[in-house]
Amino acid sequence: MLALFTENNEETDKILNHINDKFGSFIKEIKIFIVLTTFYPGREYLKESKREELKDNLVRKKSEKIKIDEVDKNILEAVSLNARAQLTELEEITKIKAEIIRYRLKNLIEEGVIQRFTIDLNNEKFGNSFYKLLIKLNPGLKEESLINFISQFKPSLRIHRIMGEKIIEADFEVDNDKEIREIIKDIKEKFGESLQELEILPVYAVRKLSYYPF
Repeated sequence: MLALFTENNEETDKILNHINDKFGSFIKEIKIFIVLTTFYPGREYLKESKREELKDNLVRKKSEKIKIDEVDKNILEAVSLNARAQLTELEEITKIKAEIIRYRLKNLIEEGVIQRFTIDLNNEKFGNSFYKLLIKLNPGLKEESLINFISQFKPSLRIHRIMGEKIIEADFEVDNDKEIREIIKDIKEKFGESLQELEILPVYAVRKLSYYPF
């Protein structure tokens, strides 16, 4: 599975053509999913408290584009590498004064450019397993119902709403195979008649992940 952040369809097409030119004889099929919105329930399974209901303000709705300059870009790049970095560290990395960094970060958060600060776990070291569920819905079911239901499972990490085919992609970090089977069972019991297809994908390794690949 390859996640791409591209400026337009032409850039995406160029990348896919490059992959096909180099490895096309080994590829049977390519499926393209365009992510419309992403929900971040987060790693609340690390806490003992019960997960709160997904609030409306966590639903990533379409918003107006804003312009960011080179200063913002430098700060975003530095923060994406270490979200825990102190202002003095960011100042040393970016060569931008700490007061400016503090002000710019505040604006980026208020504008919704930065939606959250999080950690990137090495699942192998942590001892849990990473799964993706691809859930295709029948016409008629509102995706929000399923999204809110999935968000209540503490191991749910990210939920993506996919364009066009009423597909929900959900990421889970679970302690064992039994836990993901129980989650699937609960989803089927709640939405069985509304599910057209449910596919489970175990993720064995994440080779590279950049939250600011620009």
